[in-house]
Amino acid sequence: MRSRLAAVAALCTLPVLLLGGCANPNLSDDVDALVSELRDLPGVTSADADYSEPVTLDSGKVQLDVTADPDITSAQLQEVGRVVYEAFSTTHEGEEGDADVSFGPSTVHLRSFEPEATTESVVREWALAHEVAQDGAAAVDIMTQDVPGPEHVETDVVLTLGEGTGADDVSAALDRLEQRHGADDARRGWGVAAADGSSVSVDRGFPGGGTMDAWAALRSAAEPAEAVGDVGVGMREFAEKDADPDRYLVVQVTNGGTAPDLDDPAVRGPLLEAVRAQVDLLVDGTSTWNLRLEVGGRVAAELDPMLCEPGSAPTAPLEEELRDDRTCPGP
Repeated sequence: MRSRLAAVAALCTLPVLLLGGCANPNLSDDVDALVSELRDLPGVTSADADYSEPVTLDSGKVQLDVTADPDITSAQLQEVGRVVYEAFSTTHEGEEGDADVSFGPSTVHLRSFEPEATTESVVREWALAHEVAQDGAAAVDIMTQDVPGPEHVETDVVLTLGEGTGADDVSAALDRLEQRHGADDARRGWGVAAADGSSVSVDRGFPGGGTMDAWAALRSAAEPAEAVGDVGVGMREFAEKDADPDRYLVVQVTNGGTAPDLDDPAVRGPLLEAVRAQVDLLVDGTSTWNLRLEVGGRVAAELDPMLCEPGSAPTAPLEEELRDDRTCPGP
């Protein structure tokens, strides 16, 4: 992996008898020591690890799973982050490192391999996770692998709001978060999700006016589905080098626990109308897109023009009627 594995690959072309094997050292004892240190930290209730030993041309892999007290303080959570990242960036610098830390309904995930970020830059993101978690369930994904400068760390933040929230609450929460953290757009992506399935998120910065307008239009296009049940529209947007974003849409239709009959014309018709209207918007406004329709917890349609193979059998109940040159283009 990167320069180190390239060097190992070159060495491993030599006779095995001269080298005595090419795998990196087994650091399982160091992993055990790290787990013990984490278990002793204030605010931590459990810590475990899964370690895959290195083999020729592949590094070792460390997976940490830590549970913290729901009432852990910011300082205590930052100390968990410091201990984990210092181990990943020193002893396990040449190994793939993943850490999942949960505290109440919130989670922090750290990914590391040959990282270049400073401990201070990474620990700052754990402080952010604790702050955002005061408003709901925070899911914070911190990346320190192959991240360009200057700080060599990128973070994705999604806040999930509590029971009874919807699209209006998503917009209001995004405004509050941007007022607090808007100066950090360059290295963080932000999103908010509501209890009814409404959500919007972007991979860098905060959703801008164009993104919010597109989300509003897609929600409006979904209105026919409201004849079937409550509708939540979630949109994830990824920025690209060209002017058109990549958009990924999940439409959730629920109706109080009773699964709608997708063979009933009174159900099928409004759903097809809503999805076709949304496809019209996605095709006109983005370079790459996919759409998943979930009805009563069941996938009713999953459309991805990049993956669909013309002539292949549909995998969800509404897909055959939704296939055309836009949703499944031919060769």
